Amino acid sequence: MKKNFLAFSIISYVISLVTPVFSYIPPDFTRSETFGYQYVGLGWMAFESAPDFVTWLCNFTLIISWMLYTANFGKYLAYFTIIPMLVYGLDYILKLDFYAMTEYHKVPVGFLFWLISGLLNAYYFYRKSTVAKA
Repeated sequence: MKKNFLAFSIISYVISLVTPVFSYIPPDFTRSETFGYQYVGLGWMAFESAPDFVTWLCNFTLIISWMLYTANFGKYLAYFTIIPMLVYGLDYILKLDFYAMTEYHKVPVGFLFWLISGLLNAYYFYRKSTVAKA
């Protein structure tokens, strides 16, 4: 059962790559959308803005924590990953304008799958550590 959370985390991440990060509801086909794989591929350009760059690095800490799912270090990476993800979500909800790349007038479709992926990964490691102690 524990590994299902890890698998769902990976599936959710893949879905976040192929969906628009922010989208119009209802869909507006006259405007272009930016997909998750474009954010991952071009995120290094956010190096000038530290919060955006740290959030972009969460993609790699998430992937490394999947690869190290048997190691204890993967747990720490998973927990580190969700902090910037949640801060990005709070910035979107509260419209704090803390990040440079936030589109408040759109619905965060791909972002939600990305956030769910990080939360499922952290929950997998949490369950793994609590079951190991019992």
